[in-house]
Amino acid sequence: MKEYINLLHTNDLHSHFENWPRLSRLLKQQQVIDSSVFKIDLGDFMDREAPLTEWTNGHANVELLNQAKYDLVTIGNNEGITNNKQQLNHLFDKANFKVTLANLQDLLTKKQPIWAEPIHYFKTERGTTLGFIGLTAPMPLTYEPFGWKVLDPVQCLEKWLPVMEQTADIIIVLSHLGLPMDREVAKKFNQIDCILGSHTHHLLPQGELEQGVLLAAAGRYGEYLGKVTFCLEAGQLISKKAVTFPVIDIVEKSEDQKEIEELRNRGKNGLQKETVTELVRPLYKEKELIEQTLLAMLNESHTAIALINSGLFLKTLLEGRVSRYDLHQCLPHPMNLVRVTLKGKDLSVLILKIEKLRSKLKEQQIIGMKFRGKVFGEIWYHGINQVSAKQINVLDEPIDLEKNYQLVTVDHLTFLPYFYAEFNQGKIEILSARFLREVVADWLANRIEE
Repeated sequence: MKEYINLLHTNDLHSHFENWPRLSRLLKQQQVIDSSVFKIDLGDFMDREAPLTEWTNGHANVELLNQAKYDLVTIGNNEGITNNKQQLNHLFDKANFKVTLANLQDLLTKKQPIWAEPIHYFKTERGTTLGFIGLTAPMPLTYEPFGWKVLDPVQCLEKWLPVMEQTADIIIVLSHLGLPMDREVAKKFNQIDCILGSHTHHLLPQGELEQGVLLAAAGRYGEYLGKVTFCLEAGQLISKKAVTFPVIDIVEKSEDQKEIEELRNRGKNGLQKETVTELVRPLYKEKELIEQTLLAMLNESHTAIALINSGLFLKTLLEGRVSRYDLHQCLPHPMNLVRVTLKGKDLSVLILKIEKLRSKLKEQQIIGMKFRGKVFGEIWYHGINQVSAKQINVLDEPIDLEKNYQLVTVDHLTFLPYFYAEFNQGKIEILSARFLREVVADWLANRIEE
């Protein structure tokens, strides 16, 4: 008699709660249809762009996973590096599911985080053992300032797969590595039966076979539900297939909008209760707010040069009481400050590149790289006083091509392809786990009005 085992998988929801009512209903429908079902999420279920996630530090997202009765998750970079260490260590305190993650260690203790297992097993009623290993995106520049050491995923697989081969009938990788890396992993480790993928928001409607390894992925934002079915006969895996279901095909119910509004308002109301500061005059997003943000960055970093793009500022802060919600709506991006040390000659190249691309980038749409706005906007400087093809003045003096300069900006700018090569000529240090909006909040709370 054949045995069928089903994995229902989601990924990269990014707190898009507008899709959650129908997605959770689809999960329940599929569980009723099939026996031996395991519900799995591949990470980036949370995103601090959502007020509810920001206000609860992701605990509301865990509540939703509990309500939908997930069995197993791994983390994405949004769980890993938009929570500080304490927040991440307590994110899953009330989880009714297991967390698997093999490539993260506490930077101080060199131990596995207490909230995750490197590998996890489930056994079906028929006695088949499923072995799961979770892997998150290896981003050492950003993980280490948060107190974590991210390990090479290939080395982790080399360590754990031999163990899993001895103990599991089917081996599944929960990957937040992205499709290109998943394909490389499949080519290298054909003992893996299936890779459930995420991070690059790719959709594989019917899966993809790479060297006999089944790759499956369900897009982004809860727009699809993925399903992988294994068929076994006499204890041997004889087939495996992947499908995806568009959530938009699920009939919307009248109560769905009410649930979405409740989730939205719960976060909004929570953040609105917390006061950042009182303003005697507005800080307009096109000028005064940018200027104050540059000063806040200088104060935080102890540097004399700062730069930032105006597209980060989504709203003006009006006079009167400013709440955490107001500031969150203005700066929803989970961005950290970085201090960059560059030789004068490299700083000169960077500045000239910025000026060359200025008009192009003003209305350039940007997606991802921690950006939650619409367009890049224009670069604003502090400490760079004159820019021309013939002369660049830094701190009121002609730039010294052999001198080391330190500047502060946001990590987002060092990721973008426009300036990646120029920034990476120098040393890049993330200053702390604090977001730009938190730095601005402290500055505004403590500044003295003129």
